Amino acid sequence: MKYIQFLLLVLTGFSALAEDISGVDIAIEKQGDKLWKLTYQMDRPASRISFVRNPDASRIKRWKPVSPEFELVSMDGEEFLVRKDRSSFEHIEIYLTPSYISLPKDYAPFSPYSDGGSLIYTGRFFACIDNCDDKVKAWRITMQVPPGEHMIINGKINVGTDSWIDRDNGMNVYVGTQEPINTASVVAVIDNGLPEKLRLSLESDIPRLMSYFEQRLGALSGTKPALYASYANVDDNSWQGGACHIRFLCIGI
Repeated sequence: MKYIQFLLLVLTGFSALAEDISGVDIAIEKQGDKLWKLTYQMDRPASRISFVRNPDASRIKRWKPVSPEFELVSMDGEEFLVRKDRSSFEHIEIYLTPSYISLPKDYAPFSPYSDGGSLIYTGRFFACIDNCDDKVKAWRITMQVPPGEHMIINGKINVGTDSWIDRDNGMNVYVGTQEPINTASVVAVIDNGLPEKLRLSLESDIPRLMSYFEQRLGALSGTKPALYASYANVDDNSWQGGACHIRFLCIGI
C-alpha cells in the first residue's frame, strides 16, 4: 500500500509539472557577432504564438521571421506571431536584433558588453500557444553559442549547447569570451570596458563581499549567485541618457 501511495504522489507531481510547462520550446542560437536566431517549436499545431511580456510593440521592428510566410502583429496591447494566411503551424525561426533597447518597465533583451559579449534576458522570449495565462510558469530552453565563446547559466560556465527549464520571470544569461570571476560563492562578469578604477574595485570587492556574507550567514545552497556589470556605447533614447550605459544586475542573491 505504501508503494502505491508513493507511486501516486510521484505521478501527481509529474502531472503538475507537465501542465506547468509551456507547449512552446525555445531555442536561442548565436550565429555571429550581430546575428542571433530564435526558434519556437510547438507540441501541437497553433494558429498563433503569444508572449508573456509585452511592454511595447518593438518586436515588430526588431524581430524578422526567416520565412516570409510569417509576420508579427500587435493587437490590444499584445504581440503575436502568425502566418500571413492565418493557417496553423508548429515551427518558426526568427532573426533577432541583438543591440540594446530600453523597454518600458522591463529588462532589455540584450545588454551588450564592450568586447562583443551580451547579457540575454530569457523572459523576453517566453511564449505560449494562442494566449499566455498564469497556469504556464515554465519553458524548455536550449542555447547554442559559437566555438571559442561560453555561456553562464544558473551560476555555471558552459560551452557549445545547453538546455534547461526556465521558470517564472526568466533570468539573465551571459554569452561571450570574457573570463568571469569564479569563486566558490559567486560568479561575475565585470565589463573590461569599465573605467579602470571602477573595474578593479569591483573585481576585488565582489568576491570579498560574497565571502563575508557566506562566513556570517552560512554557505548558500542551490544556484550560485551571479553578478553582471556591462558597459557599452549604445545609441538610443532611453531615460538613462547619454551614449554610455552602465548596467548592474545581481542574479540569485
